[in-house]
Amino acid sequence: MKKDLPPGTVRLLVREAAGVVTGQHYVDWAVQLLAERHDSPSLRRLAASDLDEVPGASDCAQILTAVLAELELSRPDNEVLIRDYVREVARDIIAGNIAPQAGAERIHREVLGPFLHPKDLQAWCYLWEGLSPQGDGQTLAGSALDEAIHNTALAWAGDA
Repeated sequence: MKKDLPPGTVRLLVREAAGVVTGQHYVDWAVQLLAERHDSPSLRRLAASDLDEVPGASDCAQILTAVLAELELSRPDNEVLIRDYVREVARDIIAGNIAPQAGAERIHREVLGPFLHPKDLQAWCYLWEGLSPQGDGQTLAGSALDEAIHNTALAWAGDA
């Protein structure tokens, strides 16, 4: 049976796949999981790995592999992972947890740029540039841009 990944895990794995993860990202994730009552020996080790100094990302990546195994969590492949993350950000936009333009910027910075602009995510690139998601070159700003981002988020969130 496939377990859902705990909150924050998809973002951590996207950062890792993009090569922009730090040791502190891993530690913060591990502390968050412990606070949410997840537990394993490697998770405790990862959460405590910054007691003397901030650990290196490569050391933490090895511990993360052990944590995922101990918690019986599967690491999705990158194609699935980045789309799951876009859905997470889309849901945050819809819920009002992140402003629409900030959400589009996050998707561009954390997914589109590092993963070479996947074609099915191109609407997010247009939105980040302040353009219509249809790619027709129409410029959007302010509330019109927010509405277009929100509508795109609704489409992505419903795609789960």
